[in-house]
Amino acid sequence: MDKRLERQKRGNRRPTISQVALRAGVSPAVVSLVMNGRAQAGRISTATETKVRKTAQAMHYQPSMAARQLAGQRSNAIGVLINTGAQADARLIALMESHAATKGLRFIVGHAVGSLAQAREYLDDFENRGVDGVISIFHNHPDYCKEVLKRLQRFRHVVYYERPAAEFSAHHATCFIQPDYYEACRLGVSHLVARGRRRIALVLKDLIFDYSRAWRQAYSDVLKESGLNEDAKLVWVMDEQPSLSWKDEFSVELSHDLAQSLAVERGADAIIANSDFFAARINVALRHLGVRVPEDVALVGCDDQPFCTLVAPALTSIDLHIERLAHEAVDMLLVQLGTGAFPHPAENIITPHLIHRESS
Repeated sequence: MDKRLERQKRGNRRPTISQVALRAGVSPAVVSLVMNGRAQAGRISTATETKVRKTAQAMHYQPSMAARQLAGQRSNAIGVLINTGAQADARLIALMESHAATKGLRFIVGHAVGSLAQAREYLDDFENRGVDGVISIFHNHPDYCKEVLKRLQRFRHVVYYERPAAEFSAHHATCFIQPDYYEACRLGVSHLVARGRRRIALVLKDLIFDYSRAWRQAYSDVLKESGLNEDAKLVWVMDEQPSLSWKDEFSVELSHDLAQSLAVERGADAIIANSDFFAARINVALRHLGVRVPEDVALVGCDDQPFCTLVAPALTSIDLHIERLAHEAVDMLLVQLGTGAFPHPAENIITPHLIHRESS
């Protein structure tokens, strides 16, 4: 064989655990413990663990999932089922993945894009790959929740981002994490009331998902507690507009129509939206209509996206603590993996806080 081709073939081979151990100056057993997330159990020092991980990364070493499974070990892979069309924040996935990596876990992301067929394929793929567990951010899609939840029961370890549907949770042990959506809206509306606003409009994408219904309830409760009359005409739900669905884009034209309706025709002096993207688009539409923010209409969004400080005026927003949510979702799964069994039903609801900026 040509020596150049032989070297190329050799170079394309995956490095072995023995090669990583040799370069790091440790035993293969130490590399195995570190790469399997068991450095602490093996009483391996932090310095040695860091050296092994850096060496493995430099050599592009990935432990063989098949070999670990044949040996009865964990695959150290986590399946993540997601559908960004419904709601998921892309930052959440990135933060989960980076936190999981510090624990020796890697992600296999199944982006189902609102398709039941794709959700099935990804869950089948997770099973075939022998993932250690699943983090689900897709299970409450109204069209597919029953089958997706049923299929998720095949996995021994599951963490749900957001509580599964009530009819499922009532009969199955679940571990879930979510923001306190009711508190998020309560904070925003209370803030606007305290700033002297009396005709506060609420903008939602839908009333299908639990988070939207929680916002709707909090809005009503705060107005009632504040002695303000609720005007149904100040509640704008995208899914209830003619020829629109919650799956549709919140376009420039739609944001202009919304601003015209709520601020100009119905006299809203404040608008709270459960999305910073919605709020930013509304902000631009109000400006085009000659409506001043916050002088004429105060504006509050939700998610505390990075662009909140880049728009003018800077956008007041509800911080849901995405980083904490991401880290604790991974940690909940690690607890399951550590006990070797699905723990008792567990919930972790994270309290948001309001970040007051120029728009209110």
